[in-house]
Amino acid sequence: MTLGLILEPIGRGRTSALFDLAVRILPWLGAGAGIFCAAGFAIGLLVARADAQQGELCRILFVHLPAAWVSSLIGLALLALAAVGVRGANSYPFRLIDSLAPTGAMFSLLALWSGCLWVKHSWSTWWVWNAQLTF
Repeated sequence: MTLGLILEPIGRGRTSALFDLAVRILPWLGAGAGIFCAAGFAIGLLVARADAQQGELCRILFVHLPAAWVSSLIGLALLALAAVGVRGANSYPFRLIDSLAPTGAMFSLLALWSGCLWVKHSWSTWWVWNAQLTF
């Protein structure tokens, strides 16, 4: 989905100052976000010290927890957009849902796999619904 399709309802067939600003500034914001994400991962995975109990294994949590938070926030945004879209008459919220859903799925998959890897090495077993392992 391109930026023009997402921001089209803002312009309503005419040139919008907000649309022009978004088209100019979005690549710079994306590059800045990429740089900050790369810096955060580098600090978390390379600079942070190992944990006293888990050792180097705790570095997985620097990937797992942000991925879980982002997937949860995207899920809430999808819920809110769906509620707005059902009540409203335009298709703009559904366009945003089409754009956000693959990103939310990617972060959910990353959170599930990183959690699965952490649990396997931390508990010496794959994830099971056993309360004795979690408490």
